[in-house]
Amino acid sequence: MLDVHAPHTSPHTWRDFFVHIATIAVGLLIALGLEQAVEAVHRHHERIHLLDDLRQEAQVSALEIHENNQSYLVVERWYREALHAALKTTDRNGYVVFTLPAPSTPTSGDPRPPAAVWSAAKSSGLVSVLTREEIEDWERVDYFASSGQRDFEASQAALKSVEAACDHLGTDFTPGATIHTTLAGRDELTRAMSLVIGSLQSLRHDNDETISATDSVLHGTHLLDPAKQAATIRENANAE
Repeated sequence: MLDVHAPHTSPHTWRDFFVHIATIAVGLLIALGLEQAVEAVHRHHERIHLLDDLRQEAQVSALEIHENNQSYLVVERWYREALHAALKTTDRNGYVVFTLPAPSTPTSGDPRPPAAVWSAAKSSGLVSVLTREEIEDWERVDYFASSGQRDFEASQAALKSVEAACDHLGTDFTPGATIHTTLAGRDELTRAMSLVIGSLQSLRHDNDETISATDSVLHGTHLLDPAKQAATIRENANAE
């Protein structure tokens, strides 16, 4: 902050006194104005830098999420085929025999897309440089991303329940394997497979919402097709 120094000579008249006071007041106002101007410029640069970091991270994250959804869809379809095979088989003296579908090839993707910038900004209070509308927009993106992360953890737990059921039944669950089990064993296995399918559906839904919210923040659009939204994000990322 700028220092304001009073004149070294003492005022001798009321006029000198008021000039003296006015000089100090004007000096203080100038100092405060300059300080606020510097602070405003600093906050402006912080805001621009934060928005740039958020957008860059969001672009990468949205593309990763889209790739993940493609992979989850492949896995979900495989489990649907496996569930259908298990349910359509007929009872043979209390036992059922069915064959799991052939292997599928999910696409690769990071199951935990980057989301550090917004969390760090909230923790440090840096979000205060954004407008209320911007904060609400990025909070919406973060909300769906967090929901997707919880769904991902639920899907992993569901997959482990399938493994646990297979261990309990002493059967192999690798693609293409033939399963020979009791009706009760089949029911146990189909319940676990249904959990996987349901968790993947929820995961893909929240991921689609995350892509939609991200696209809205980045480009101010509300496309209905998440694949088109991901393509738009990819095109803009390549253009940059």
